[in-house]
Amino acid sequence: MEDVAVERALLSKYWQPILIVWLQIMDAALTLFIVSQGGGEANPIMRWFLSHGVVSFCLAKLLAALLGIWLWFMSKIGIWIGIIVYSLVVIWNTILTTIILCR
Repeated sequence: MEDVAVERALLSKYWQPILIVWLQIMDAALTLFIVSQGGGEANPIMRWFLSHGVVSFCLAKLLAALLGIWLWFMSKIGIWIGIIVYSLVVIWNTILTTIILCR
């Protein structure tokens, strides 16, 4: 019973950085799918990384996730900016993916 309480406490404490990493993974996966279907990357910085290959793109996404976690440690408000921005990006990419799949 104590193990479950400890797990819940840790999850409730760390859900924000977990969410920012999940959003980064979803953004990367959806972006790579959209690009594979002939779409493009709208963010010029990420477009540059993508032009240098999938590995550099994924490393940049990992770096962005680490930046989000660092923001969480520095300021609980800072992570909310990242969560909101990446939630909107993932929603947009999901809409584009749905349009592509429905063609």
